Amino acid sequence: MSNDKKQYNVCDGIMFSDHEDYLVGDKEGLMKMKEAIDIAINNGEAEFVTDEYEGIRCVDTSLFEQEQTETIFEKAKGWLYMGFLYLMIVAAGTKFYEWIKALI
Repeated sequence: MSNDKKQYNVCDGIMFSDHEDYLVGDKEGLMKMKEAIDIAINNGEAEFVTDEYEGIRCVDTSLFEQEQTETIFEKAKGWLYMGFLYLMIVAAGTKFYEWIKALI
């Protein structure tokens, strides 16, 4: 999308300590977001330019269910990988210690 589009003041509130758990915006930005949400619900997508986003999309619920399943699997895979690395480091450290001890 081109840069000459009007940007609205809506963002993740994490930038502001009093609003870190909220989506924040000025009145104009929130009203335009509301309009864009209605358009996205009816048409599947709507333009809504902010510093962080270019638009709003309405997607099927299954997308979130699929991502959650993948996330759980990815976390388990990551923990198994980290456990394997830990065991390899311990094993390598033990061999290194034995090698140093043999030199002394």
